[in-house]
Amino acid sequence: MKVKVIKSEGLSHELEVTIPAEDIESRLEATLRELGKTASMRGFRKGKIPPKLLKKRFGKRARGDVIQAAVFETYQSALHEQNIKAATRPEVDVRKTDSDLVYFVSVESMPDLELADLEGISLTRHVATPDAESIDEHLQRIAGANPSSRLVETDRASQQGDTVVINLAGRTADDDVQHDSLQGEKQKLRLGGGFFVPGLEAQLTGRKAGDEVEVRIDFPETYDDADLAGRKAIIDVKILELHEPVAAKVDDELAVRTGFEDLAALRDAAEKDLADGLDQMSRASLKRQLLDHLDASNTFDIPAGMTKLVDHEFENIIRQLEAQRANEGEQGPLPESERQEYRDIAERRVRLGLIISEIGNTQKIVVTESDLQQALIAHARGFPGQEQDVVSFFASNREALESLRAPALEEKVVDYLLGLAEITEQPTTIDDLRRRIDKDDRED
Repeated sequence: MKVKVIKSEGLSHELEVTIPAEDIESRLEATLRELGKTASMRGFRKGKIPPKLLKKRFGKRARGDVIQAAVFETYQSALHEQNIKAATRPEVDVRKTDSDLVYFVSVESMPDLELADLEGISLTRHVATPDAESIDEHLQRIAGANPSSRLVETDRASQQGDTVVINLAGRTADDDVQHDSLQGEKQKLRLGGGFFVPGLEAQLTGRKAGDEVEVRIDFPETYDDADLAGRKAIIDVKILELHEPVAAKVDDELAVRTGFEDLAALRDAAEKDLADGLDQMSRASLKRQLLDHLDASNTFDIPAGMTKLVDHEFENIIRQLEAQRANEGEQGPLPESERQEYRDIAERRVRLGLIISEIGNTQKIVVTESDLQQALIAHARGFPGQEQDVVSFFASNREALESLRAPALEEKVVDYLLGLAEITEQPTTIDDLRRRIDKDDRED
């Protein structure tokens, strides 16, 4: 790897990084060898596809993956070599890929900061515990999320929320080869659940029991099955039965359907789940107090070269707010009087980001690959029913995975600072704790 400094002015830096062609080819061959262990091709058994055919079929996509991985493995080394402590996620511009890989990386480095004393910060942890009423409410939510079903005996078409029982036989369109993952008998599929092959549910909505449907699917490039990613498929589906949802009761039957021995066991699990949620809310409130303290005790102007970070954060906030307003039926742009308030919030976020980075640097707090994977798992939990799709997307997209690094560092720094703080526990009600969280969300 060769690194050339293109620009170094104040906090702004630009580097040119060159990775030799032989390094890229070596990485590509290793990737294709690994892919060849599981790839399928008509006329060849798995693991037996000749290297030339393997490269012809998968080489373009594999090269793209290799280049992406090489960039994200080397740019941090390039920054370290030039003693640049990044304050922002670097912007990468790949310029040349046909022989040597050449890319440019632009980044703003950390300014010199003198932070206030981090020890002995006084904080209050507001603690709420589940009561019988809140546990009952939680059980009702569980029942609502796990409806039972009954056979539809009338001659009506399927709709969102229904469950269809199907036989399916699928093949890729370009070579007419069947794939095990596209075959099945008496499979249950809830329409609107998003749990199966992407695009399948929409084409089975509005159909009746007994219908035979030819479904055509375009698999995304990021699909987790390498044999199907980026390809078209044809799936012959026969709808055997149609079931409609029925509101579930909180009883032993619900407990068994959700994996518990009886209602008592489900209630214990619901109480623990609620307690865990309240503990997370308590920590979120404590974290907000900590960040407020850091912001108030470390007053400094954001360096002029970093104002574009504030602009970017401000634009993100406004875009999210205007999308929310549109969803709620409000028309027109955000009033100017409110825009300044959100500009202040954007500046606060950038300032806190610099403080967090500085503490991480001075205390040698780093985000490891294990930390990134844990952050990914936590992020995926925010998409119930789609966790595997989220994990697969981030696993195949290094740039997306790197976007979790800053939030992961923030959590590690917060844990470090909470370990130094003087924390007093104060009992409170669940409603009061929720009001605190809602207030914090509105202000940030």
